[in-house]
Amino acid sequence: MNGFYILRSRMMNRKTFVSACLFLSFFTPTLNAAYIYDFHIFNNADYENNPNLAFTAEVFDLGGQAVFEFRNSSTMNSVITEIYFDSEGLLELDHITNYIVDEDNKIGTKFESAESGDVHPSNLPAAHLLDPVFEANVDLSAGACNPSPKWGIGPDEKLQIVFNIEQGHNFSDIINGLNSGTDLRIGLHIQSVDTEGVSVSAVNKVPEPITVCLLSLGGLALLRKRRVGTA
Repeated sequence: MNGFYILRSRMMNRKTFVSACLFLSFFTPTLNAAYIYDFHIFNNADYENNPNLAFTAEVFDLGGQAVFEFRNSSTMNSVITEIYFDSEGLLELDHITNYIVDEDNKIGTKFESAESGDVHPSNLPAAHLLDPVFEANVDLSAGACNPSPKWGIGPDEKLQIVFNIEQGHNFSDIINGLNSGTDLRIGLHIQSVDTEGVSVSAVNKVPEPITVCLLSLGGLALLRKRRVGTA
C-alpha cells in the first residue's frame, strides 16, 4: 500500500514518480489493456491546435493480434480518408472492421487495404515535414472506398484495423514502437475540414514519460470493461 500512497502524493517530484512506477511494475498484473493515442496536425498552422478537431487511435491486445480502433471525436467537419503505418517487421494486416450504417446512402465507414484497392496518395501527404520522414508501408495502409468523403471516418464514427503481430514480437513491442516516435508511427490524411474543405495530415503523438509510465502499469483495461459492459 505504501507504493500507492507515494503515487498519490501531490508533493512528489518527477524522479520519485518514475521510481515508484518502476517499483509497482513488478507487482502489477498484466491486463488486456487499451492504450489511447492522440494525433497532431503538423502541416497546417491554422488547425494545428484547434480544440474542435480530435482524432484518436485506441490500441489493444487480442493475444497475437493488435487491434487499432480509430475514432473521430471532432465537433468540426472532418473526415479521415486514409490511414498510414510507418513500420517494418512488427505487423501484418489481418482484416478491417467497417461500421456500415446505411449502404445505399453511404452512411458509416467503409475502408479497404492498399493491397486490395486504391489508397491515394500512397504516402502521407507532407510526409517530408516530419523527422524522420514518414514512409508509409503500403502493406499496412488503408483508405476509404469511393466516395471517400462519404465512407471515411467522420465525427462520431469509428473503424477498426486488426493486425497479426509478427513472429518474434509481442504486444509490448507494438506499444514501445508507438511510444518511441520512430519505430512505429501512424499517419492520418484528413479531408473536408471545416467549411473550407481543407485537407490536413496528422501523426500520432508520443506520450510524455510520466504518461508512458502510467500506461506500463496496466493501461486503462478498456477492453475488459467493454466486455463486461456488453455481456
